[in-house]
Amino acid sequence: TRSLAPNVTAVVVPPPAIDLSLYWLHVAMMAPAWMLLAPLGAALARHGKQPLKSSLSPGGPAGWFVLHRAVQICTVLLTIVGFIVAIVMIGSAPHFASAHGVCGLVVVILALAQGAFGVLRPGKEHKWRAVWSASHRYGGHLLVLCGLITATLGGFALDEKKLGIDLLRGEIGAGAVLLVVAVLWGFGFFGLEALAFGRRARRPTTFARSTDVRVAVPNFGAEQLAQSKLEGSHMRGSQPSQKESSSRNTDNGKSPRGAKLTELSPRDLLGDSRSC
Repeated sequence: TRSLAPNVTAVVVPPPAIDLSLYWLHVAMMAPAWMLLAPLGAALARHGKQPLKSSLSPGGPAGWFVLHRAVQICTVLLTIVGFIVAIVMIGSAPHFASAHGVCGLVVVILALAQGAFGVLRPGKEHKWRAVWSASHRYGGHLLVLCGLITATLGGFALDEKKLGIDLLRGEIGAGAVLLVVAVLWGFGFFGLEALAFGRRARRPTTFARSTDVRVAVPNFGAEQLAQSKLEGSHMRGSQPSQKESSSRNTDNGKSPRGAKLTELSPRDLLGDSRSC
């Protein structure tokens, strides 16, 4: 109690005690989810497609996709459990009254939305596939960044409220450690992006992406080729008119002498530019 006047007293009610076991359980759920699993899953999807392009099972999806999906499912499940633990841990105290609490709520909402977005992935030939891919990629990068920031804020809150550690006094605690981990993840992502950009810049121009362009050319078999040579030898003495050549070589827009049409890409016609 505290005396305010001769006949008036005020009772100071301490904040409700927080169960430390729940506090550490919350840390055990959220720290691995957002300081390890979420960045790892994003890195697998962004930079693991070539090293892990082969399937882990016969006829199954690519290895990077299986690992990315498994890692991010674990991230979402740990986030849900950690969020429930935090709600129970706070009890009757004001919820989302700190920067860590507000950022944590945003991360939980974005994680659920990103997970649902991944489940609703359209097919590769769908008209919205490109939009979905860009949204899922950059939304995931933003979510990982928010998760790293939130976990770091949680580490500093742990130092201040539970461990009595102050970084300004030169004391190293959980917040400083998580901050270093977040910075290392940032440098790792930027480094991988720089390497990928350098590889794309050094890559020679090819027709590898021009798969939608097809050129129809006559596919002569042995009999058609022999027949055309024979006809050519008989006709050497006279030059056919353009109309006769057109009627002889075409049949309602079809290839000469009923030859089949083969679709060839620019690479098939011009050769692989990497061999030049």
